[in-house]
This record gives sequence, C-alpha cells and structure tokens, in this order.
Amino acid sequence: MNIFRALSVLLIFFLFTSPSCYAEAEGDENTFHSPTAGFTIVKPGNWHFLSAERIMENRGSVRLKDKELEKMVRERAQLPLVAITRYAEPYNDLNPSVQVILRPLGELQGKPPVELLDILMGGFEQVFADFTVQEQPGKTTVGRLNAAQARIAYTISGPDDREYVAISRIWVIPRGSFIFLMSMGTPPDKEDEVVKDFEKMLSSIKIEE
Repeated sequence: MNIFRALSVLLIFFLFTSPSCYAEAEGDENTFHSPTAGFTIVKPGNWHFLSAERIMENRGSVRLKDKELEKMVRERAQLPLVAITRYAEPYNDLNPSVQVILRPLGELQGKPPVELLDILMGGFEQVFADFTVQEQPGKTTVGRLNAAQARIAYTISGPDDREYVAISRIWVIPRGSFIFLMSMGTPPDKEDEVVKDFEKMLSSIKIEE
C-alpha cells in the first residue's frame, strides 16, 4: 500500500472512532505528554482519555462504503498517540473527540502542509456518505509549527446501521520526516457546546521541534 493510501486510511480511521491514549503523567491528570513524540496537550477536566481496550472494541463498529478499506481499518489501522472524548465510553451516540497520530512522511516529506492535506483528503467522497468540504485546506500554525487545516462534514454508520452526521476539523502538522495528523470531531448538535473546549485544547498544544 503506498504512502498516500496508508496515510489516508489512518486519517479516515480516527475521524470516527474513539481511539486509545497513552498519557504520561506530568503531575496533572489532564495533561498528556509524550517525550518520545515531543508532544503535549491539556484537556478540560470534564473530558476523558481513553484506553487501548476501547479502541479495539470500537474498531468492530466501523462501517464504510469500501468494504476492503473497512476491513483494513479494523485490522491494520495504528493506535493513535492520544485521544480525548467529551463523554466517558461506552457512549450511545457520536462522542465529540480529539485525536492525534504521528507517522513518518516517507515520500511526502518536503511537501507544504496545504498540499499534504489536499492529498490526504482525496478520495473521501468514495468513503463517506454525504461528504462535503465546509472549509478548504488553509495555512495555520499549531504548536508554533506550520500546519494546514480544513473543516469537513460526513455521514457514517454504526454496527446497528444507525447513521451519524459528523463535523470534523482536521490538521496536518509536518515536523521533519514525520507528520502529526489531528482531528477534532463532533455531531453538529454538540458543536456549540464543545467548540470552546476544542479551542482551549488546540492552544494548549506544544510540539518540540
């Protein structure tokens, strides 16, 4: 599988699942810090870090148009660096979440952030029902690094064939030969409720160069 499809699969995966996190204590139960990745984020006190067990359970709920891709997501998608949800799992609805993964860039190294995000978003229409781009990829900074962000909407299906509408803001943050992929997603009816928390978490991010 080439790097374009591999990274796209990973980005698709964390848009709608509730992944695990491996929080390393910083003297504050709301702070995730990975010395290895050089990444720090602080969550609000009423949000939750998730366990590896939960991500494995949630992989079984993935439903995509492309059944080959669905199988790949279940069996091969990598665990994220960290994931945070608004409500404790299990939660019988689409849970607002913040999720981050770190991957090598491979042949994509050196491409500007906006171009990287354009590449990663390619093909989403074939994967998600009712996929729309609400904000085109644009330049930004995260943790003092150059980045790109976009806002998308889509519909996904759960294991009981129940459909969920989701809004996600996604970021790509290249750093040397690696890339951070981040999503902040929510159902539309929760967006006003969680947007300030999303902004606080985004502003709390520190990335070592």
